[in-house]
Amino acid sequence: MKRTETLFLALVACSLLFLAGCYVAADSGPGPYAGGATYYYYPDAEVYFYPNVGLYYWYDGGSWHHDRRLPDRYRLNDRDRVRFNWSREPHLDHDRIRRDYPGHRNDRDRDRDRDKDRDRDRPRY
Repeated sequence: MKRTETLFLALVACSLLFLAGCYVAADSGPGPYAGGATYYYYPDAEVYFYPNVGLYYWYDGGSWHHDRRLPDRYRLNDRDRVRFNWSREPHLDHDRIRRDYPGHRNDRDRDRDRDKDRDRDRPRY
């Protein structure tokens, strides 16, 4: 009987050690974007979206605004959005996020201008 109990306890102990070694924390690790709620950032428009409550955040007239709808002047492209977790409203750290996730709007403008220059310099036949 003692041998059966010992074997059972050893099996339970090994199972607990195995399970403890397989635990994966939900936190993505240390760093500014670890933990917190999920947000989407649209770098070209510098707009945030908080899907849990359906709010957009944008800067206008010297202050941050939020609402369930964006003003009509904003056009967001889901292909260009960045998803991250943040422990507080991300617009409070906008300078840091803007630095880490620069928009591509200027790159596209530069490419368009370069293409115009190339076409202008191309010989006409």
